[in-house]
Amino acid sequence: MADQKALDALFVYVAEFGDVHAEPADRVIHSQCACGGSSFWMQCSEEDGVAMRTCTACKQHAYIGDSDEHWADADTGDAMCPCGKKIFDIAVGYCTTSTGDVSWMIVGALCSACDQIGVYADWSIDFEPSAFLLERS
Repeated sequence: MADQKALDALFVYVAEFGDVHAEPADRVIHSQCACGGSSFWMQCSEEDGVAMRTCTACKQHAYIGDSDEHWADADTGDAMCPCGKKIFDIAVGYCTTSTGDVSWMIVGALCSACDQIGVYADWSIDFEPSAFLLERS
C-alpha cells in the first residue's frame, strides 16, 4: 500500500478530474479487496468505460462500477504506468446527483513503483437507481 501522502494526492487528482466534465467527484473511494489488500493489477478500456481489478495478494477479480454489464463487448487491456509497471492503488471517483445516484465514474490509479498518478477510465452512468455503484470500487 502507498503512503498516505501519495494516496491523498490520488484522491485529490481523481476528485478534480471530475471538473473536466463540469461534475466534480464528490466521493472518492479507495479500492479494497475483500481480503484487505489494496494493490491491484487492472484491466480497462478508456474508450468503452470499463475496468476490472485483480488483487495482487489473493488474485480475486472485481469489476468496478457497472463494468460487468459492458465487459464482453469492450476492447480491454492491461493498465500500465508510463514507467512500465502494472501494480496500482486504485481510487474511484463518483459524481453523484442530489438524489444520491451516480452520474459519472472516474477510475484513477497510483503506480506502486513510481507514485505516478493517472486516470485510466471514466464513463457516464445513465440509469437510476445507481447508488449501489458506490459499493463497487
